[in-house]
Amino acid sequence: MNLTGTTLRIALGMGLALALACGGSSSYTPPAPATPAATPLAWSYTDAAATAGGIVLVRDAALSTPTHLVLDVVGTDATVLSAGLMLTLQVEPTVGQWSKVQAADTDLVENGAVYDLGATPRILKAQSAAGVLSVVVSQKGYFKALATKGILAKVAVDLRSAAVAGQVVLSTPAGGNTLLTDTGALVGFTPAIGNLIVQ
Repeated sequence: MNLTGTTLRIALGMGLALALACGGSSSYTPPAPATPAATPLAWSYTDAAATAGGIVLVRDAALSTPTHLVLDVVGTDATVLSAGLMLTLQVEPTVGQWSKVQAADTDLVENGAVYDLGATPRILKAQSAAGVLSVVVSQKGYFKALATKGILAKVAVDLRSAAVAGQVVLSTPAGGNTLLTDTGALVGFTPAIGNLIVQ
């Protein structure tokens, strides 16, 4: 009689019975599927329709990123001669923060392709507080005024990390914008502003 073989068969039988009594491998629970990462929020700006002879804010596609919106201040009337401008813009401070157009800039505004600011020191200044941005871009004197057509200046606004999706108010206060004309007069204007949302 082979006791070893008999003992082995008894042990295997008892193990199989125990496994069946405990449910065997049927107790395995698959892991829960991974939760997909949330999509980061981003700016979405739709350019305003330019009015005849007006000034409009247009998204700069080359310099903008999902969280860094660069706006070109574009003049559309070559018959108007100007040597500089003052511009005031306001964004909800909990959503956006005015920033340099490019990291190497020294101020919160860049000159465009119209005004010739000459040698330093240049009249190219900006300040920001509580969501309000005020900029001045000007030549030194109005006697060399140029056609107000093309990019007059560039500004930028960054999306804050605490922003939530939705409509964003981007506006300009009444009386906060003027052109320095070829006669030396300051003439007011209201820039056309597009639709800004966070999505």
